[in-house]
Amino acid sequence: MSFASVADEVVAGLGPKGKRVRLAIPDDLPPVVTDRHRLELVLTNLLDNATKFSPTGTDCELGALAGGDGFTFWVRDQGIGIAPDQQARIFERFYQIDSSATRHYGGVGLGLNLVKELVESLGGSVPVDSEPAQGTTFSVALPHSTAPDGNGGRMPNASVGSAPVTEAGAD
Repeated sequence: MSFASVADEVVAGLGPKGKRVRLAIPDDLPPVVTDRHRLELVLTNLLDNATKFSPTGTDCELGALAGGDGFTFWVRDQGIGIAPDQQARIFERFYQIDSSATRHYGGVGLGLNLVKELVESLGGSVPVDSEPAQGTTFSVALPHSTAPDGNGGRMPNASVGSAPVTEAGAD
């Protein structure tokens, strides 16, 4: 599938917030072979967070590139940033940096946990680069040609689509 097409659809689905997303996707990006639905969920969660945590009037970036070992895309915001001692915990289920009843940002703390689980089910990783008051970049690295198997792992060289692929003759 075309990553640019998927990205365009997800950005359009964000409604007015999508106007704040700047795309940095090369025209010659090769097709991506992965689970489209999981990719859409990852993009939606990361872009929703980026627009939520960036000040009004600022843009976020969605970029991508392909390399020898796989495919990488990133979502960069201009938001509040994440302290180094908090970065390992942001992927925990229900964890929020500010969990006070009067906190400014909404959510229940499941989005980044979901992102991490989905990316790992595709055989990838999702490192974070952030400094307080400097914004955050989530990079998603996926191997070439993978799709999830029925057990949440990955199956190399699987076909495009959301259905698991089985090898011929396998029981």
